[in-house]
Amino acid sequence: MGDQIARAEKNKNVVGSSSSEYPEDIPQGCKRRLSWRNVEGKNMLRQVVDQGNQPYCWNISTSHMVSSHLYIHGKTETLLPLSARHLFVGVKGKNPDGSLKNFENLKDFLVNQGMIQEKDCACVVEKENKQIGSSSKSKPKDKKKSSKKENAKANPCFGKMKGKKVTKIRNLQIVRNVDERELIELLQRGPVTVSIEVATTFKLFKGDEVLRGYSQSKSLEDHMIELTGYDTTPDGINYWEFQNSYGLGWGQNGFGKLIRKSSRKKHEPSLINAYIYPELLD
Repeated sequence: MGDQIARAEKNKNVVGSSSSEYPEDIPQGCKRRLSWRNVEGKNMLRQVVDQGNQPYCWNISTSHMVSSHLYIHGKTETLLPLSARHLFVGVKGKNPDGSLKNFENLKDFLVNQGMIQEKDCACVVEKENKQIGSSSKSKPKDKKKSSKKENAKANPCFGKMKGKKVTKIRNLQIVRNVDERELIELLQRGPVTVSIEVATTFKLFKGDEVLRGYSQSKSLEDHMIELTGYDTTPDGINYWEFQNSYGLGWGQNGFGKLIRKSSRKKHEPSLINAYIYPELLD
């Protein structure tokens, strides 16, 4: 895979004397257009999945992103099917509906606990809330037993991991001050998971129209997607390419286009609120 990266770097379009043809937000040395769906005829992305009515966007987009980075940078020979369910169950401190409360808890799990493949995951998705009517008082527990139970709660596969390959990362970079030029530079190395705000109608979207955000009167909620590239439409609209988690029937075969800040009005901010990307172990 390292050879693929080297060849991709050699063949990429670099800003030169015709730099005026490049969109203004493309940094020096970056490709004019990019898609990790096709690198020299090879797909570097996991298959599109459908989260249904569950709050699984954050764990699906993150597990897919890490799988792609491992493959792109030659850490694995194939796209590892890292378990999104294992990530969902293992990360602490989620909101009551299962959505991600903060990136720091996700980072802690990826760095210290690690992910496993789908075939090795024996996690069962359960609500963290106590049963109605259960007593808040309990007898003091033996420290050793208590430690094991706490560990089992944090990682439901605890005790069943012997012989299973665990994949950790060195660090998860969390960026809340979004600079789209820096984001384009990061995309040269692999997909990036980003947080955006969407309306309820977003889930029903079909087609390849560039999504341009919503009016302030709309009720919006956070949603996480995997940025997989960027390009410009024939009529000059700069956009991000992304993989969603609403199945192949959403957008165009599960992918969508999100307008970049450079094609919005001058006073309008980026539609991306924050993003995360992994630093891999050596």
